Amino acid sequence: MPFKKGDPNNPGFKKGKSGNPGGIPIRSQAALKEVKSLAQQHGEEALQCIINIMRDSKDNRVQVAAAREILDRGYGKSVQPLVGEGGGPIGVDLHGEALYLLVKKLSES
Repeated sequence: MPFKKGDPNNPGFKKGKSGNPGGIPIRSQAALKEVKSLAQQHGEEALQCIINIMRDSKDNRVQVAAAREILDRGYGKSVQPLVGEGGGPIGVDLHGEALYLLVKKLSES
């Protein structure tokens, strides 16, 4: 049964301490490498499957989705620039409580 917030028996995470200081366990890392290796063995076949879907589907939405997957992998996703008014940079104006909270948080870390 899970502990409730405020329960004195709740071991919980201590402030400033990682809940997983050792990172991913070694066995999990090995499993991830194995899954990646197996997936890469089928990469050519998977790409051919997507190509076939792009060419053969009767649904234009499916064709576009398949084409997008191919283009994203071949050329990378297109850049989405962030711009402010008039095409200039985005401005951030922090004042009052928002500025106080940001400075407080930064000084705690």
